[in-house]
Amino acid sequence: MFNLRHAKSRNIVERLIGCLKRWFKILRVPIECEFAVAKAAIFACACLHNFIRQRNGADLAEDMCDNVSDDAEEDNEEDARAPVPFDFNSANNWREWMAEVMWEDTDLIRKLTTSYIMATNAEVCRFFFSELFEAQLPIAVAASIERFLAPSAVSSPPLSAPRAAATRSTHRFECRLCPGILAQNTSRGYTNLMNHLRARHPDYQQAMQSMMAERHAKTVFGWLDWIVEGELPLNFCENRLARKYGRLDPIAKATLKKYLATLTVLVEGEISRRTPSKYALIFDGWSVNSDHFVAVFVSYSKEGRATKHLLSFVPLPDETNQSALNHKDSIIRTLEYLRIDLCGAVCLVGDNCSTNVATARLLGVPLLGCASHRLNLAAERVLKKYETELDLIAGVMRKFSTTKAAGHLRKLTPLKPIRRNVTRWSSAFDMVDRFLDIAGFARTVMRQIKDPVVMPSAAQVTRLKTLRQYELSILQSVSMALQQEGTTVADVHDIFDDVVAELPETAHHLGPTATIIKHAAFENAVTKIQRGRGGQLTAAELGAAQNLVEDNEGEEGGVETDSSLSFAERALKRRRLAEQEERRFIDISFLEPTSNLAERLFSTAKRLFNDKRKSMLPRTLEQLLVLRANRDMWGLAEVATVLINWTRQSKTDCQVNSMKNNARKTRELTSKEREQAISEVVARSHAGKPRRGAMQEVADVFQVHKKTIARLWKRAKDNAALHGIYKAPSLKHMSGRRPRDLTSTLERLRHADLQRRTTVRAAAVACGLPSTTLFRRLKEGKLRSFTSVTCPLLTADNLQTRVKFCLHHVDKSVNAYHDMMDVVHVDE
Repeated sequence: MFNLRHAKSRNIVERLIGCLKRWFKILRVPIECEFAVAKAAIFACACLHNFIRQRNGADLAEDMCDNVSDDAEEDNEEDARAPVPFDFNSANNWREWMAEVMWEDTDLIRKLTTSYIMATNAEVCRFFFSELFEAQLPIAVAASIERFLAPSAVSSPPLSAPRAAATRSTHRFECRLCPGILAQNTSRGYTNLMNHLRARHPDYQQAMQSMMAERHAKTVFGWLDWIVEGELPLNFCENRLARKYGRLDPIAKATLKKYLATLTVLVEGEISRRTPSKYALIFDGWSVNSDHFVAVFVSYSKEGRATKHLLSFVPLPDETNQSALNHKDSIIRTLEYLRIDLCGAVCLVGDNCSTNVATARLLGVPLLGCASHRLNLAAERVLKKYETELDLIAGVMRKFSTTKAAGHLRKLTPLKPIRRNVTRWSSAFDMVDRFLDIAGFARTVMRQIKDPVVMPSAAQVTRLKTLRQYELSILQSVSMALQQEGTTVADVHDIFDDVVAELPETAHHLGPTATIIKHAAFENAVTKIQRGRGGQLTAAELGAAQNLVEDNEGEEGGVETDSSLSFAERALKRRRLAEQEERRFIDISFLEPTSNLAERLFSTAKRLFNDKRKSMLPRTLEQLLVLRANRDMWGLAEVATVLINWTRQSKTDCQVNSMKNNARKTRELTSKEREQAISEVVARSHAGKPRRGAMQEVADVFQVHKKTIARLWKRAKDNAALHGIYKAPSLKHMSGRRPRDLTSTLERLRHADLQRRTTVRAAAVACGLPSTTLFRRLKEGKLRSFTSVTCPLLTADNLQTRVKFCLHHVDKSVNAYHDMMDVVHVDE
C-alpha cells in the first residue's frame, strides 16, 4: 500500500518534486505549474511502486510503503482517516486512488510543494531586501557601516586592488521582515543576505510563496492608484526617481497599460450589472483644439441616494459632423456596449441648446435642461446693463497686464490684475471684485505711466459697487448652490423664483414659463413629485412623466368605467386612488438639475490631455477618466481579480475561444468601428509591427474574424505610407456597376440647339438619353442648369425681391395696388 502520509513515502516524493522542479526551471516552465508537478511526482512514485512489486523487490518496496503493523498507530494519530490499500490490477481501485490522493489531498500536496521555490538567490534577495541609497540611510547606521568597511590604519596597503573600489561596489540592504540593515557586495553573490534569511527567518520560503500573489497585486494596485489619482502619465512607473524613492516594486509601462485596460473592462461590467431598470443619462461635449469628446454619465437611485457613474468619454462616431443624429448614435453605441437597455432611460440631462433638444427627441426621452446653463444666460442679460463700466475695467486690467504697468502696481500692492473671460460670467465677478480692491492704487499708477487708460468715474465706480453687492452677489450665491450635492429640481425652481423676484430681467431664462424650457410639462411633474404633490399632476404632466411611474401600480382600472360598484363605493375608491397617486412614482432623487458633473470631468480631462500628452490615444484617456470618476468601484480586491483572470486563464478556455474566433463571422464594421479597430492595433504595435496575438485580441473585441482585422491593418499601413495616417476608408465606392462613358452623348447635348434643351425632357430627346439619366447627372453635379436674364430663376432671393416690389406698390389707405397711372412704362 502506497501512503503519502508516511515519512519515507513523503521523503521520496519530495526528492522527486525537487528534481522535476529543477527540470521545469531549465525548460522555463512558470511557477503556476507547481500543483501539476506535485501530482506528477505522486503519480511517478505510484508507478515506481507498482514496478517494484511486480519485480518482487520487497526490500525497496518496504522503503516506499509503510509497515502497517508497526506504523498504523502513528498514522492514526496523525490523521484519523485510515490509509486506503491500492491494487494496480483493478481499474476501479485505480480511479478511487486517483480521486483520493490526487484531488482530495490538495492540502497535503500543497504542503509538499511549499518547501521548493523556483527562484534564484538574487530573486529571493530582491523579494526580501530593499536597497538603501544615501538619502534613505540613517546617519548612525551609515557611519557604523562605513567604519566596518574602512581599511585598518595599521595594515599595509593592498598590492592588488584598492579597498575603496570594493567599498564602492558594496551596497546596503534593509530586510523587509525585520529592521536589520546588511552590507553585501553584489558582484560576489548574495551570501550575506541568504545567511541572514536562513538564520533569522528559516520559514522565508513559505512566506515568499504566500506573499507572492498578494505582493504583486499590491504593486499593480499601488501604481494604478498613484497614476489615476495623481493624474500622472503612464510612463511614470518607469521613472528613475519614482522607482528610487517609491516603495513599490518596478513594473513596465506596457504591463501596467494591460492591467489598466482589463481593470476598466471589469469596472464597466460592474456598472452594467448595477444599473437598474430606471435611470437618467447626463451628457455634455468638450472641445480642445481640434478634438471633440462626448461624456455620458448614468444616474440612478440606490437606497434613497443618487449614484452616478461615468459610462464613456469618446469622440463622436463621425468627427466631421456634430449633429443630433451623430450624438444619438454615440449614446446608443455606449449603451449597447455596456448592455444597458435604452428603454430604461427616463430623461436626458444636458444644456438647453437645440442640438441636445433634438438628441432627446431622437432618443424618445424628455430633456431636463441644465439649470447652470440657464443661469449663465440670465447672468449675461444682467451684465448688459453694466457693459460700459465693465469695458472700462477690462481696459484697466488689460493695461496692468503689461510689464511696466504691472511693475508699478507691484510696488504698491501684491494683488495682481484679473482679466475677464467673455465665455464665463463668473470672471466678471472676480474682475469687479479685484478692481474695487486696487482702485486707489490704479489711479496712482495711471498718473505715473506715460500712456494711461481711461479710469471709471466716481459715479461709475458707485454703479460697480452696487453691481458687486447686489446682482453679482445674488448670481454667485445661486451658482454655488447649484453646484452642491443634493440640490433637486424643486430646489432649483424655488431658487429661480426668488431670483426672478429680485432681478426681473432674468425671467426670460429663469422664469417658470421661459421659452428655453422645451419640456416644461416634464420638469413641472418632477417638481411636484419631489415636493410630495404627485396627486396634483395635470394630464399633460402625467403623460410626460410616464417613465417615472412604478411598474407595479397596485389597483388598476378606472373608477368611472367600473359598473359593478355603487355610487358610494366609487366615491371611496376615487379618494383611495387619489391618496395612492403620490406613492406610485419611483424614487427620483437621481434626477440631476445640472450637468456640472460633466464640467468637473472636463477640468480633469484638460489636465490629463495637456500639450505634452496630445499623442495619448482616446481609449487610454477614457480608461484613465473612467477609473478616476468611478474610483469607489475598484480596489485591491478588484486588481487581484484582474491578475487572477489574466495569469490563470486555462488552456482549455484559450482553445474554446480560438475555435469560436475561427468561425466565420459576417458582421459588417461601420466607419467608426474600423477606426477604433485600427487604433486598437496601433496601441498593440511597436515600430509599426503588431505584437504577437494583437490581431486576435482586436478581433475578439469587435467580434469579427482575425483576417478581417488583418485586411484592415494592411490597408491602413498602405494609407500611412502614402498620407502618413493610419486609416482604412470604406471600399463601397469601388464596388457595384462601373459608370457608363457618356462623353459622346454629352457632347451631342452640348451641340444641340438651345431651344431643344430648355427642359430636361426635351434635352433627353435631343441627345437620345433617358430623362432619369440626366436627372442623376444633375444631382451628381456633372450637369448644370442655367437661366437667361429675361427668364430668371425663381430662387428664394428672387421670390423675396418680387414680393417686396409688389408690397412697395400697395396703397395702404385703400388696401389696393397703386394704379400706376403716373408711371412711365418703357418697352424694348
